Amino acid sequence: MDIDRASQFIKKAEKLVGWIEDTIVKLEASGKVPDADSVEREFFVLLGFYESLYQAIVDAAKKLNLHNLREKINADRENDELLRYFRFARNSEVHDAVLKWTPSMRHLEVRVIDSSKTNMITGGHSNLNKLFCYLYGANSQEELIRIIKEKPTPDRERCEKAGVSISLNLDCLSLKSFQICRGKKRFTVKEPNNHLGKLIPPSAWICVKEALNYYRKKLTEVSTEINNQ
Repeated sequence: MDIDRASQFIKKAEKLVGWIEDTIVKLEASGKVPDADSVEREFFVLLGFYESLYQAIVDAAKKLNLHNLREKINADRENDELLRYFRFARNSEVHDAVLKWTPSMRHLEVRVIDSSKTNMITGGHSNLNKLFCYLYGANSQEELIRIIKEKPTPDRERCEKAGVSISLNLDCLSLKSFQICRGKKRFTVKEPNNHLGKLIPPSAWICVKEALNYYRKKLTEVSTEINNQ
C-alpha cells in the first residue's frame, strides 16, 4: 500500500471533478445561446476529462490495494451503457472523423403556475415522471423517451390542464450509436438509454451529469479508505 502516491492521484481526481463541474456549466450555457459548435466543444472536452478522472481513481485504488473497487469500475465501463459509450467515444474520436452525436436534443424547463391542477396530475407529490408522462401522453418511461425524441414539445392544451408552462431552455447533443474497431473486429457502440438500471435519454447534458455522479461516488470510496488509515 502506497498512501502518499494514492493521495496524489486523489488530488488529481478532485481537480478533474472541479474542471468537469465548470465545463458542465459552460455546456449548459452554450445550449441556452444556442451555439451548436460550443456545445459540441464542451462535450468533447468532457470526454477527455472523464477518461483522466477514471484513470486517476483506479490508480489511487491500485495504490491502496482496493482490487475489488478497481474491478467494479472496469466492469461498469465495459457493461454499463453510459460509461461504455463515454469510453469508446473518447477513444474513437482520436482516430475517427465521424461524429457520434447531433445537435438535436432539447431540454425543457417546467414552471408550475397552478399547483392545484398539477397536484391533480401527480397525486399531490413531486412526481416529475408522472407529470411528464401526462404532458406527453405516455404510459411508461420507455414510451415517454420515445415520444420526446419524436416530438420535443408537449401539447399546449395538456400543459394548461396540468397547470404548468414549458419553455425551451437548452439545446444539446443527442448521442448516436457508432461503430468502432477492437483489434480486427468491428462492433457497434449503442447510444446510452440506461445507466446502472435507470432509464435515461441519450442526451449529452444528462449523461455528463450522471457520469459525474458515478465517478464522484467512486472517488469518495477511495478517499474514505485513506481517511481510515
